[in-house]
Amino acid sequence: MENVIQISSWEDERIAGYRNLKDSQLREQQGRFIIEGKLVVKRFVIESVMSCESVLVLEKHVETAQKYKIDSGKSFDIFQASQEVMDAVVGFNFHRGFLALGQRPEELDLTKIVSSSSLLVLLERVLNPENIGSVFRNAAALGADAVILSADCADPLYRLATRVSIGTTTTLPWIRVSDFASTLTTLRSFGVRLFAMSPSIDSQLLSDSDTTLRPAAIVLGSEGDGLTSASINACHAKLRIDMANDVDSLNVATAAAIGLFQFRR
Repeated sequence: MENVIQISSWEDERIAGYRNLKDSQLREQQGRFIIEGKLVVKRFVIESVMSCESVLVLEKHVETAQKYKIDSGKSFDIFQASQEVMDAVVGFNFHRGFLALGQRPEELDLTKIVSSSSLLVLLERVLNPENIGSVFRNAAALGADAVILSADCADPLYRLATRVSIGTTTTLPWIRVSDFASTLTTLRSFGVRLFAMSPSIDSQLLSDSDTTLRPAAIVLGSEGDGLTSASINACHAKLRIDMANDVDSLNVATAAAIGLFQFRR
C-alpha cells in the first residue's frame, strides 16, 4: 500500500518510540507520548494542534489511518505491523491495534489561558490518571475552556488518561503549575472567581449558589484528602453538592461534572 511502511520486526528502530517505554520515560527522555485506540487517535490527529510523529496499526486499520492523515492535513508516518509484532512492541496482547506517537507541546502561558477562558477547572494533587482523564472528558463536554493542574497531578498525556478522556487531553488547553497557591492568587488578580468544591458542612449548597459569575474557576482536590486548607482559603467560596444517605463525597470527576453542569446552566 502506498505511503505505508511495513514493519516486520519489533526491533525495527523506526518504531523504537513505541517499544515498552513507560510514560514517564517517554516524557522525560524524549518529550513524547503514546496514545492508543482508534477513536482516541482520531481526535488527537484531526482535532489537536499537537504534532503527530507516526501511527502504528494493524493491516485492518491502514485505510482508517490514511483517512485520518488526509483529513488532518498533517504529515506523519504510517507503520503497519502484524498482530505478533504489535504484541511484542507493546509487551502484551494489544487487541486495539491502533497506536500513535505524539510530540509534547511547549507549555501554554497562564495569562493567555485566562484571557481566553470563561470557565476553568483547577485540579490539586489528583494522582489517578483515570480520574484526570475523566475530568478532562467532563470538562470538554460541559463547556470548560481549559484545565490547570498542580505539578503533582497525574500527567494528562499518560496513556490511561488520554484513553479515558477519549482524546480530550490532547484537545482541551491545559497547563501544569509549580506553585498552585500562587496560581490561585494570580487568578484572583485577573478577576477570576474561584469556587472550591468541598463536602464540608459549612460550604454553600451548589444549587443555591450564584454560578453565573464569569470568569470563574471550579477548584477540586485529591481523591483522598480533597483540597488543601490553603487552597480553600484562597477561593472566594466553598460549594458542596447536596447528597442523600449519609454519603460524604463523590469521585472527583463526578463532582467536577456536577459542578460544571450547574455553572453551564
